[in-house]
Amino acid sequence: MRVNPNLIFLAFILFFLPGCNRSSVKLIYTNAKGEIEPVQNLVFTFDKPLRNDSLPASWDSTEYIRFTPEVKGRFRWEKPDQLIFSPATAFMPATEYEAELQSELLNSSEIKTIDHSSKISFHTPELRIENNLGRWVPESAGSSKPVPEIDLFFNYDVDASNLKDKLTVSIDGKTSPFQLR
Repeated sequence: MRVNPNLIFLAFILFFLPGCNRSSVKLIYTNAKGEIEPVQNLVFTFDKPLRNDSLPASWDSTEYIRFTPEVKGRFRWEKPDQLIFSPATAFMPATEYEAELQSELLNSSEIKTIDHSSKISFHTPELRIENNLGRWVPESAGSSKPVPEIDLFFNYDVDASNLKDKLTVSIDGKTSPFQLR
């Protein structure tokens, strides 16, 4: 059986032509995924240069990427295809974020569209106890009856008044009263 060379060429064109879309840019790398640190810069790398290499790399308040919930900060083009975001304050504790590429990315480029096929989502660490310190102390001044005292250290600052409703102490499977100091 003989295969028509024109048919092979047509199949080749139909297979590779969709990948040759030069009028669209795609995000190919970001560290804004999974769990991030509350204080860190975010890096976004694209498959095509979006900025002229001769333009100065200065911090810019243009909203190239929109964050939900909102995060104030500035952007800087590190390379023609790499954008850095530096938040003005720490990311909120135990929070889920989404990021959306904005059309402002294309301001200095001949590229016409942004490929939004990849969802950008990340989060800060959940609240957790990082350490604890337990000891026996006198029940009150002058008392010889010992009671346990435990210091809890969290990965975020915690208001103790908000903590009382979320903690329980149980001894031998029975809930026991406690005091916060």
